[in-house]
Amino acid sequence: MTMIDRNNKYQRVLINPREYDNLGRLICFHKRYHLGDPHDIDYTQFESWFEMEQWLYHEMDAVVVVPVFLYDHSGLVMTAQVPPTPCNHWDCGQVGFIYVDKETVLKEYGPSAFESIEDNKLTEDKTDLIISILIDEVNEYNLYLNGEGEDADFIPNHR
Repeated sequence: MTMIDRNNKYQRVLINPREYDNLGRLICFHKRYHLGDPHDIDYTQFESWFEMEQWLYHEMDAVVVVPVFLYDHSGLVMTAQVPPTPCNHWDCGQVGFIYVDKETVLKEYGPSAFESIEDNKLTEDKTDLIISILIDEVNEYNLYLNGEGEDADFIPNHR
């Protein structure tokens, strides 16, 4: 994301936090915005968010799935787990999920993160930790969406 300063001398280039090495995959669906991580999931193959969530667990080998919401009114507010306040039905709702799969958890934390690897059952402590990390990743992305993320650089504006 690029922003021009008031004197039109420099461009502030923001780093998209989804380009980092994230634990979670942020999949979003919106008719006007391209949000989250690139993916090829067709939301029209699902009849509900619940059905998509179950598909993530069974087909994408997800071990933690957290719903993601967007408030779109005079700016964007993205949250995970609970809708932002206020949340009216016409300008706020679920736009997707952030999830982590079994392979990623094994790579990051090893088999001790699981009570049962065969059942994809994480320990309670690891589940809480991963949910916290996923929420933080969405919060960081929300800052980026609102121009408050980390700067990559201030570069001269040659316009």
